[in-house]
Amino acid sequence: MRSSIRALPILSIFIASAAHAGFLSNYASWEKQDRYGQYMYVQGLFDAQDSNGAVGEESWVTARRQGLSTCFIEQSLTAPLLADAVTKHYQANVGDWVLPPSVVFQEVAGRVCLSYINTERAKANLAAWGQRDGAILTKSKQ
Repeated sequence: MRSSIRALPILSIFIASAAHAGFLSNYASWEKQDRYGQYMYVQGLFDAQDSNGAVGEESWVTARRQGLSTCFIEQSLTAPLLADAVTKHYQANVGDWVLPPSVVFQEVAGRVCLSYINTERAKANLAAWGQRDGAILTKSKQ
């Protein structure tokens, strides 16, 4: 019992950190994180998408998940590299500052790993996706 009581303060630190990192809503909240917070955030995003294959998921989802997983391993993409890619995307695309880092991460990862994703799409008899560059959000012409 006594050891459980001692563990509570330590456990509460980890729970608070994880909860805080889970609700980043835009570039400002991303920038408030220290480097290690950013690394943990992108690692968590990768782990969630990599291990969330479900029976009956859409074939395009499976192809994307498998392509990203293969790409990350073969290209040795680490949490620091991925966090830097998210930061660089935000810095280059001011209009995307309103997007959560989870959206930016998914877009950046998809762009970096497009050839791997398209290899998996071909195996599933799906058409290849085209390359996208620049901002995720684009201004509509008026």
